[in-house]
Amino acid sequence: MPHRSSDGDISERVRQFVFDHIDSVEQIEVLLFLRLHAERGWTAEELSREFRSSETSINSRLRNLVTLGILKEVGNTPLHYQYAPSSPSSDELLKDVADTYSIKRQKLQSLIFSPLKRARQFADAFNISRSNKPTGEDDNG
Repeated sequence: MPHRSSDGDISERVRQFVFDHIDSVEQIEVLLFLRLHAERGWTAEELSREFRSSETSINSRLRNLVTLGILKEVGNTPLHYQYAPSSPSSDELLKDVADTYSIKRQKLQSLIFSPLKRARQFADAFNISRSNKPTGEDDNG
């Protein structure tokens, strides 16, 4: 039987993207702002003024979105960030995220703060990958 969630009117791919990659309302709003203004690059300072947030917080959001292949870094002093998804399918997904956020904002925000997501993040904080173990050590230690 397929998994049914309380946000069933949100497409599975949008739900999964938000659940897996979006950790705050600020992060999704920065992403959608940059998507809307894709014709230019923005500095963290400009975005911190735009969102009335700390530059440190905005920098964290931007680095995460670069790592996800959604933004690119342009220039170098100061560094600018520009919407540049890594593939047409990523761009299409992000269009769906933007459309969903515009009409179902509360549902997506609830997903961002869902207890299940928080529990997974807490559990992930205690995961130790095999690559972090010293060479030659196995699970039996």
